[in-house]
Amino acid sequence: MSNNPDQTTALNSFFHQFTQEKIPLLAYCNPCIETLNPQQTMISIPLTAKTMNHLQSMYLGVLTIGAECTAMLMPFMSIMQQNYNIHLIVKSLTADFLKRAESDVSFICNDGELITDTMQQVLHSDKRLNTTVTVSAFTATPKIEVANFQVTLSMKQL
Repeated sequence: MSNNPDQTTALNSFFHQFTQEKIPLLAYCNPCIETLNPQQTMISIPLTAKTMNHLQSMYLGVLTIGAECTAMLMPFMSIMQQNYNIHLIVKSLTADFLKRAESDVSFICNDGELITDTMQQVLHSDKRLNTTVTVSAFTATPKIEVANFQVTLSMKQL
């Protein structure tokens, strides 16, 4: 996981193929990985005719998909890269929708250390462990916070 442009391009290629095959609803929203490293995950979702409601703003469902994807991307990629046998799922999600998203939206999670710590605990336990991370959503132009989410990830070693 890196911020290297070539690696980001390759990662996005893999991500698009994976979502097309395994998570078509996510693929429909056309997310793009902007940053993926041990500290931070950032994805963006464009405001298009597919993601826009009748008020010309992003559907709340699309915003929620973006938050879920952002929260799960870092642990998912770690599980794949390290070949961990960990089951990962969202246990709960709460949201505060602050303003209408009238342009492309970036979703940011800065809880990489918390996610890594929880994954290490899971590897040394036979119990399901939960951790709650924060995801913030911002419009691209102008940069305005439009929503924030608390996403509880649930992990268990299989």
